[in-house]
Amino acid sequence: MRCDEADCGELVVMAGDTELVTVHVDEDHYSGWVEDEVLRPRAVFPAPPLFRIPERTPHLVGEQLRLAFQLFWTDFSSAVGRLRTAVELLLDDQKVPREKLTSSGKTARMDLAERIDVYAGTASGADAKDALHGLRYIGNLGTHGGAVSKEALFDAADVLEDVLLGVYEKRSIKAKVNNLKSPKGHQ
Repeated sequence: MRCDEADCGELVVMAGDTELVTVHVDEDHYSGWVEDEVLRPRAVFPAPPLFRIPERTPHLVGEQLRLAFQLFWTDFSSAVGRLRTAVELLLDDQKVPREKLTSSGKTARMDLAERIDVYAGTASGADAKDALHGLRYIGNLGTHGGAVSKEALFDAADVLEDVLLGVYEKRSIKAKVNNLKSPKGHQ
């Protein structure tokens, strides 16, 4: 298959199977229920993105997102697990520590919930706390074998896209706003 976007034309390979479904048809010569075979994609390569990854997104975060986009076609739970991993890597990029010092002076690993709370305590992370905890929750569900619906995966992708835009495009948006405010920006 070839992308029909004029400036793209990328070749895409799809694999899948068929599924027998009952559908209602209402045509000139017949109205009623019929069984029909529909194609059900199980793999698409390269997978189309579920959202546009902001340009400033770190490479490792982007890799996890692209894996999630591929897994969308085969396993929703695994796909949200990759989104959760992307959150961990986002926090790494934002210099949120993975370890903490305990009261006994020993080093202990911080779980994702703790890391999100640390990030939420920063100026850049305050707005993302609820979104990141939601992604952690659905990611944990997918990682530990819970059933994840397509709708939940789409919601998680939408939420992560918003977080990434807030983190990685905020600076560029602020620069554009400042440019508009300057006399040179109006020319």
